[in-house]
Amino acid sequence: MQEDAQNNAKLQAALSSRLKTLATINDRIKDPNRLQPRKRVLHLALVRISNDCAVSCTVRDITPRGFRLQFTEAVDLPHACDIEIPVLAAKYRIARRWQNSNLAGVEIITAEN
Repeated sequence: MQEDAQNNAKLQAALSSRLKTLATINDRIKDPNRLQPRKRVLHLALVRISNDCAVSCTVRDITPRGFRLQFTEAVDLPHACDIEIPVLAAKYRIARRWQNSNLAGVEIITAEN
């Protein structure tokens, strides 16, 4: 009986730890400081850095105002450039808002659908 109580306590501790982890992940997704809710996606895209240079990337998050982009390696995004997202059948003029190595947050300036 004491062994059952100990196993139950271990199980409760493990479940509590899991729930805290899930709550932390959920808090990051639903950050109250965000201006707009974000939607997790996995869309391939092409960023046109200049007339003769384009880089592929993955759109990881979408908000009504912009995207979070992930590149396979560090890319020096210009302040403004164009992006094409084939699955959305859309092209956008975007402005870089932040960049950290191979991740970048961009804001939509104009959209062509």
